[in-house]
Amino acid sequence: MAKIKVPKSKRYKRIRAVALLNVLLLVFNIFSFFWISGLVVGQSLAAEIGVCLVVCEQGENCNNLTEQECEDLVNPPAPEEEEEEQAEEEETTVVPGTGPQFSPLSTPEGLITPEQIKNYLVPTEVTTPIYNRIEKVYSPELSPITVTADQRLVIPAASASTYLTFGGKTNIKNAIIIITLTSPEYFYATVYANNNGNWSWTVPQILLPGFHNLTVLAMSPSNAQIREVYTLEFYIEAPKPTDTEIVGPIPAEPSELPEILPPIELPPIEITKDIYTLNLEVVAEGETIQPGSEISLVTDITSFDPTTQKDVNLEFTIRDQNGKLIFEDLDIVSIKDSASVIKRLSLLKTIKPGDYLATAKLTKDGVTYLNSVSFIIQEAEKEAFVLLPGRIIIPQDEAQRGLFISFSFLSLLLIFFLILLWREYQKAKHEIQITGQDLLQSGQVG
Repeated sequence: MAKIKVPKSKRYKRIRAVALLNVLLLVFNIFSFFWISGLVVGQSLAAEIGVCLVVCEQGENCNNLTEQECEDLVNPPAPEEEEEEQAEEEETTVVPGTGPQFSPLSTPEGLITPEQIKNYLVPTEVTTPIYNRIEKVYSPELSPITVTADQRLVIPAASASTYLTFGGKTNIKNAIIIITLTSPEYFYATVYANNNGNWSWTVPQILLPGFHNLTVLAMSPSNAQIREVYTLEFYIEAPKPTDTEIVGPIPAEPSELPEILPPIELPPIEITKDIYTLNLEVVAEGETIQPGSEISLVTDITSFDPTTQKDVNLEFTIRDQNGKLIFEDLDIVSIKDSASVIKRLSLLKTIKPGDYLATAKLTKDGVTYLNSVSFIIQEAEKEAFVLLPGRIIIPQDEAQRGLFISFSFLSLLLIFFLILLWREYQKAKHEIQITGQDLLQSGQVG
């Protein structure tokens, strides 16, 4: 029996042509989506191959852009005047009475038996005599240098052109660390040791070449008689002159280190009720600190005189690795025994990645107490861009989102056309006219 051929109407053929065009658009959409996801023409590719590809119109200069030109095209450089302030204050919160409760002056003077001393030491080191030392020195450009008692500490000039960090240890439990340093500015730096007696402190200035003396006083927070003083003399090398700076014969290497700065040793602080201690932490809102993110400067302040409420000046600063000031703020805080000052900041997106130094400085009656810590602003994850004709820049995620929406629309449209084709086919089958000649040719009649 022969099969009857259903004729195709003009409407059916038009719908079929549109459906085929829809299929081609859908294939092109899928190809574009995977191409943009795998081979993005823009900033991320430019970082790898050093060029930024631009689709140009006919007759236009279509040379590939250099890496810097592509960077400027995707992220235009900020004006010079906007680089002065790179952090904006969002909120400052003062919480009274949440800092460590120190009472080092409450114990009467007198002899302390060895059994009593053990109560103020780290439990795992109660059999060791009281000690306080600096173990290492490092900076962003300097690998950790171990401090030994029988050798003079020499810090290379090339590595000491930024902020130095000293790491120490004591077996005094939760010790208060008060530091004095020969420096252009006179201050007392304070920091707290942790439960294991470890502590670290970053110098808030780039130190000049020459000799320096660091005096570290470690003291129990509950008994001022439990204390130990450590003094470290170290030398920072001067930068060597370049060939163009040398005039005349090359000088011979000196047998000893030249004395550029006088090795003045500052005495440790005298413990009185007028002392304040600060502990500063830089807390990131996310997992890392990146341009445009938020950070909190959390400062715990404790007064050695918990009976009197006093107003103190509290200054916050943030500087970059070159010493440039990017944030500064001054508050007047009323403190009785202890308080926590939380300052929430928003970093601008134009801030450069690198090493930064945050400082909290308390001033009262002409005496300065401070704490400074270094932190790192990591480079933000670069957003990939697609460059369209006319130098239209679209972020990669937006381009993918648009292609996904168009894919969904074209898929629904294809389903609609397939339904129309099926209906046209069924309609043509019902409308077909069967004649006697058709039946004779099909073999249904003889």
